[in-house]
Amino acid sequence: MTKTSRCRIVNSWAYFPVFMLILSQNRPMKQLTILVICCVISTTAFNQTSQQFSGGEYNMTPLDEMSPEQRATIFQMLEENEAKLQAEGKLPMVYNKTATVALQFPLAWNDGFEGYNFYAISNYVDHDNAYPNSLEDWNCGERTYDTESGYNHQGIDYFLWPFDWNLTNAGAVKIVAAAPGTIVGKYDGNFDQNCAFNPGSWNAIYVKHTDGSTAWYGHMKKSSLTAKGLGETVEVGEYLGTVGSSGNSTGPHLHFEMYNDDNNLIDPFEGTCNTMNVDTWWADQDPYIKPEINRVQTHSAPPEFMPCPEPAITHESNNFMPGSECYFVFYAKDLSPTDLCNLTITKADGEVWYDWDFYQPDYYLASYWYWWYTIPNDAPEGEWTWAVELNGTTYEHTFIVGDMPVSADNNNLLNDATAWYENNSINVQLNTDEMVNANVQLLNTVGQVVAPQIVVSGTEQQNAVIHTNGLSAGLYYVAIQDLPTQSFTTIPVYVYE
Repeated sequence: MTKTSRCRIVNSWAYFPVFMLILSQNRPMKQLTILVICCVISTTAFNQTSQQFSGGEYNMTPLDEMSPEQRATIFQMLEENEAKLQAEGKLPMVYNKTATVALQFPLAWNDGFEGYNFYAISNYVDHDNAYPNSLEDWNCGERTYDTESGYNHQGIDYFLWPFDWNLTNAGAVKIVAAAPGTIVGKYDGNFDQNCAFNPGSWNAIYVKHTDGSTAWYGHMKKSSLTAKGLGETVEVGEYLGTVGSSGNSTGPHLHFEMYNDDNNLIDPFEGTCNTMNVDTWWADQDPYIKPEINRVQTHSAPPEFMPCPEPAITHESNNFMPGSECYFVFYAKDLSPTDLCNLTITKADGEVWYDWDFYQPDYYLASYWYWWYTIPNDAPEGEWTWAVELNGTTYEHTFIVGDMPVSADNNNLLNDATAWYENNSINVQLNTDEMVNANVQLLNTVGQVVAPQIVVSGTEQQNAVIHTNGLSAGLYYVAIQDLPTQSFTTIPVYVYE
């Protein structure tokens, strides 16, 4: 549900309650809950007559299911593969059951991508075998699900947030080995943009550990899987593939499932209601509720979340002219009504433009909130900062007000640079008679690095080739930084399908 509030700023401080009626989809239709949002706002530069904000819960989290027949087929495949690998000496005949597997987090930013966070957990293992709608996770909560067909969720679902399909299409989030082991199963080539329950098979990697336990990594993106095959070993944190929505899945996510050496399902989390194992299997177990800010961003318009599998229309922008409207957005996971978010907008001259506190009205697994202001006509130009502080951690995003800075003190290097797209590559040419020592990067429209950095060094004309395999069609920027002077320029290049 979208929530909008206005408040009048009086002098430098204003305190206001905003009362909202919110109809919960999870409660009887006749039941209404009155929620209160409070904000404290200060401004040190000038007053606006109102503060406007909107946003709310993101509830398009994915689900999955696997039939008993599909699961039996996987177990048979794994049994046959393991017997073959044992005969080849690539797996031990007897496992060291006293060994301890300390699982690490199974996801990471892929090479060339970075940010604060990219995921939230939508579902844990269901420990209540009754169905339907009889739920219990390891912490005695209901952060899991079952189906009328009798499926009780048997893994951990990590979904991408925000902009799941954008991240999936870009291959931005990689699935990595949670523990070292040997690949004992691998499926690839299946359709990976499913949005509803279906009888299809997933793309997956299965890794056997030294204690005999096995980790399942499912719903991977087609053709993203590691080139390693059966019997080859992987180290903890090693690349396995990227997140997709292959198989019986309603959206992009990683389904992570664990079995012990006797092929009994285990839940890696230690908790009161975990009936499968006593101790945690994680090297460092995260709390059940872990509030974090996943992304802080500026936009030219509110984000538009599209129907699956269409990517979101983000409207993200890092450059605003005085007099234009700017949307200040943050994307969070696991926020509760008691979690204080301190929000600040700081101008290029270091003066705080706005500073206010925000509490969201209810607990949401994933949420986003945005405020919009008009940049003053007399605003100082340069680098501004939009920041959110939560539990002692500050999440920042910088953006430019005014013209994008381009150096004039190295014209021969930067202003004579050219770039063009051809045959799945971007060709960059630096035309200069001087010594060149520069970094060349490829950025998307929101400033994220999407290809490995190239260092160019030498005299006279220098060339660099940026490979674009795996990138979606669209506008990108070649960013060239002259290292001696720290001056830089950007060249727009369009990548075609």
